[in-house]
Amino acid sequence: YPYTVVSLYEAQIVREGVVQQKGTLAAMIAAATSSDTIQLLKDVVSDARFSITKTLTIDGQGHTIAVNNNDNRVIDISDTSDVTLTLKNVMIDGSNVKVDLSYPRGISMYRNTNVKLLLDNASVSAGHYAVNVASENTGVEIEIKNSSVASGWAALNVWSPATISVTGSELSGTNNKSFDAAGGNNFSTIVLNNGAQDSELTFSN
Repeated sequence: YPYTVVSLYEAQIVREGVVQQKGTLAAMIAAATSSDTIQLLKDVVSDARFSITKTLTIDGQGHTIAVNNNDNRVIDISDTSDVTLTLKNVMIDGSNVKVDLSYPRGISMYRNTNVKLLLDNASVSAGHYAVNVASENTGVEIEIKNSSVASGWAALNVWSPATISVTGSELSGTNNKSFDAAGGNNFSTIVLNNGAQDSELTFSN
């Protein structure tokens, strides 16, 4: 009879083509060394965000990373430098993160120096900001290729100078929030706020 094999582990570390160890995604992020690849073995739903402070590739292998309503973002890159995060073949689902802990995000970057985010055949979604480049960042690069980035407010919400390239991808922001007196729903798919004036954006295909 046909059967389905379900992994007991969420993720595994792969280094130079060799599996090093298996465990939860949080444990694999903590145990990985810079430039390791982490492969997902199943969909992951966490009670807390995943904080990235080292160069990593996360290969979702078609799986989803989500955070429930105990936190307000799925992936956080903060207070770090010289880090590249590659997300490929993965869905970052921020649709259920906690609204009353500030605006929900899929991926958020704050107070970093020389960090790069690469989305390759990935999707990122969130109730408010799919990808949020917050304040006090310098040297931020974002490359989005063959991916989908969507949110209820802005697909890209940028508060610091950033170099962003988008190739063969779809960005969408539905602006589905109710109006407030401060004009809080006056958003679009791509928002460059005060502080992001020196950003460079390139789109192709």
